Amino acid sequence: MRHYWFVATSITIVGAGLALCWVRGQAPAEKPSSTPSATGKSQTLSPQLSRDLAQRARQVLDRYCHSCHGQDGSAEGGFNYATDLQRLVQRRKVVPGKPDESPLFRRVASGKMPPPDVARRPTQQEIVLLRDWIEAGAPLSEAPPDRAFVSDGDVFQAILNDLEKHPPRARRFLRYFTLHTLYNAGLSDDELQTYRLAVSKLMNSLSWHPEITRPQPIDERGLVLRIDLRDFFWDATLWNRLLAEYPYAVQWDSLAARIVAAQTASRLPVVRADWFLANASRAPLYYDLLQLPTTAQELERQLRIDTLLNIQQERVARAGFNNSGVARNNRLIERHYAAHGAYWRTYDFEDIPASLVERTGLIPDRRNLFAYPLGPGNLENNFLHAGGEIIFNLPNGLLGFMLVNARNERINKGPINLVSDPKRPDRAVECAVSCFNCHYTGILPKSDQIRAFVEQNQRHFQRQDVEVVRALYVPEQVMRQLMEKDMARFRQAVEKTGGRITASDPIMLATLRYEAYQDMATVAAEVGLPKDVFKQQLAELVAQAPNDPDAEAISRNFGALLLPDGDVSRAVIVQAFGDLLRKMRGLAPLNTQNIVNTLPDNSGELDPLQELAATVHQIALDHSNRRFALLAGADKTLRLFDIEQFRETRRLIGHTSSVWAVAISPDNRWAASGSADGTILVWNLRDFVLEKQLRGHTGLVATLAWSTDGSKLYSAAWDGTLVGWDLSQGKEQARWPIGGYPTALALMEKSQEIAVALGSECHIVGLEDGRVRRILRGHRAPITALAVSPDNRWLATASEDGTVIIWPHASDKPLATLPNNATAHSPAWRSLAWAPSGALLAAADSQGRLSVWQWNGNESKAIGSWQPHSTSIIGLAWLQPPTVGTDAPSTIITWNRDGQAKLTRLPQSSFR
Repeated sequence: MRHYWFVATSITIVGAGLALCWVRGQAPAEKPSSTPSATGKSQTLSPQLSRDLAQRARQVLDRYCHSCHGQDGSAEGGFNYATDLQRLVQRRKVVPGKPDESPLFRRVASGKMPPPDVARRPTQQEIVLLRDWIEAGAPLSEAPPDRAFVSDGDVFQAILNDLEKHPPRARRFLRYFTLHTLYNAGLSDDELQTYRLAVSKLMNSLSWHPEITRPQPIDERGLVLRIDLRDFFWDATLWNRLLAEYPYAVQWDSLAARIVAAQTASRLPVVRADWFLANASRAPLYYDLLQLPTTAQELERQLRIDTLLNIQQERVARAGFNNSGVARNNRLIERHYAAHGAYWRTYDFEDIPASLVERTGLIPDRRNLFAYPLGPGNLENNFLHAGGEIIFNLPNGLLGFMLVNARNERINKGPINLVSDPKRPDRAVECAVSCFNCHYTGILPKSDQIRAFVEQNQRHFQRQDVEVVRALYVPEQVMRQLMEKDMARFRQAVEKTGGRITASDPIMLATLRYEAYQDMATVAAEVGLPKDVFKQQLAELVAQAPNDPDAEAISRNFGALLLPDGDVSRAVIVQAFGDLLRKMRGLAPLNTQNIVNTLPDNSGELDPLQELAATVHQIALDHSNRRFALLAGADKTLRLFDIEQFRETRRLIGHTSSVWAVAISPDNRWAASGSADGTILVWNLRDFVLEKQLRGHTGLVATLAWSTDGSKLYSAAWDGTLVGWDLSQGKEQARWPIGGYPTALALMEKSQEIAVALGSECHIVGLEDGRVRRILRGHRAPITALAVSPDNRWLATASEDGTVIIWPHASDKPLATLPNNATAHSPAWRSLAWAPSGALLAAADSQGRLSVWQWNGNESKAIGSWQPHSTSIIGLAWLQPPTVGTDAPSTIITWNRDGQAKLTRLPQSSFR
């Protein structure tokens, strides 16, 4: 692929800048590529000399180039990594060993960089230094620092930490943009800053609020940016409109993701910043988010403008000209005063046919603005335009855009026969990304040619028309003052967003990079895996392709990434993203279409968790002969699963929100279920009817546990409380504050204690007084499941960190840690179950794998791993445990997040 440098515009931008910049010699996008090896005149230097030379070269670039190409996010010419030596080589701005083939060096040596009008320039010795550095192989001044991979879980944990700093009532208005995929892909700090500035500019350009508000970074690296919807006059409708287009929505099943969804009242309160920039800046999504009407007339009414009356009363300022740089024929720009500042619009004209056969006569064509300077209208002396562009001030001083046809109807792209944008793939002017890029200064000055032409040729016009032209096409000084005033206001608004006026718009830069071909590092980061893990899994899928149709599809789409300098198109990534997630991470796409169950004030969803995670959230089995199971569903029901028939036979209906917890009493007479609305329902399992409703929690009921005699029920909820219920009276018996967000309970009635999973810790709480007796610490991520051995001697805890820990009954010291070695990156455990003997422990993970260990009280032995499902396993149970002295296989039943059950038979030989 050829790589180009951005050069000066070949045509001066017209009038108010309503034309697009016409830039020659510029590629639409760059492909990221791997670092080539040094060749050519490479010199052999000692490591220390190489580092010294690189350091001095970096100082030269910092002194003369960084201020325009990276400092504070600046990106002149779309180039924002001037001091990142590794990036310069990766992007082929520098070719190791070949200074004369290095675009960066050629521009510096020729005097084009810095620009000729910059007084401070590199000396000849400094230019020679850059040549020496490249000839030496372009070594680095220091080894690139190892970046800790930022996972999706890290992002949600950062958001959760941020939410807890805000009042609960304010959390439903908070939304987030993330840069972590760009960070994991290797973008430099300067490049990331450009994205931050772009998000700030675009978000405020989609706002009708009179004030500018910058998105706030919430983490140390500045990878997650927070906005408050109220600061932009947005609500849930607009955020959900954004989500409806989002192709990377995932059913995250981590604890942090669920809590964040509940706290923000949004099933997905965070989107990728790079996608947002490349899509919210383009119609029709741009129009919808800015809430623009479908016609220019309606927009003018909203802005309190009557354009025809303004023209009649000569309250406009016009400029007309040829050679706009965008329009193929002449162009007219027109300025009105509007409710929030200026309202500019263009009138663009089709080409005048060159063939006389296509002409209706020899009289001047109405598409010639010089011959017909008055209009618009249908009179014989009015010009005939084909459409145009509208630019108007938002209340905060930034600009809004609309493209219209000749009937003033809103269009997404300008006709290529009228206007063009060489940066877009189809060269069409696209609202609003093309507009952002062209109008980087707001209004670009251009001189009028019509007034002088008419005054010099008055004999061809009626005297009255000449006077009207003089009134509408104002003197150049007047138009210049209006343009400079509008430019100053726009510049001040951009500076309030944190940016500055440069010749390269950060929104267009981010769009071009998003639309470009992507390398393995980028695809791996977007899937959410470290590059080496992604590469290994991709290679395995390619090898499986002949026998696996799903693997074959992935191989066809992404196999090219395994080639040297391999890359794939953005269209392929979007189309096959869900396939990659399922095969590599066991995750499924999230439905973000047609979100309708919103809160009365339209600030969020009534139950965002209903669609967020699994179809099934939790599973409970009967305690006798394993005849049936109850599945807590996202559809507000309990599903009765008959194990002998191996199918769902009944649904229990009564909850008004998604069901997240379920437990069956020891005598199998009763079941309890907990919901996202804080209620608990008690069911009679003999008649399958609702028996009681327990109210007392103000947050999602996450987990339930029965006492051994079935007289008491314990519930833990996201309101930070543990409650004991007396079921004979249906009343609350005890309430203890536990804080945080519980995920699991396990009753240890022999010692009158209950284990509560809270984040990465397990608190052992006394049932007599509610005091915390011990805290079990050892996990690095939230605990997802607890299981007490049948003899009450051991407690097993499973975590999202991919480990299972076994603890003695009365100690806070772990006995054994069982890792998830099924894959290279240790998927999160989701469920646990002891065999009735207490000598075997089974665990299932988020990628559908089942693992079993033997346990003798002191040490564990891995028995094996199986793959009954391809997605997260929510629940499991031993149906037929191993029998000593027989060859009968043991059987484990598992359910995945979609409620699908599978039987896994483990050969008796596995346990010998």
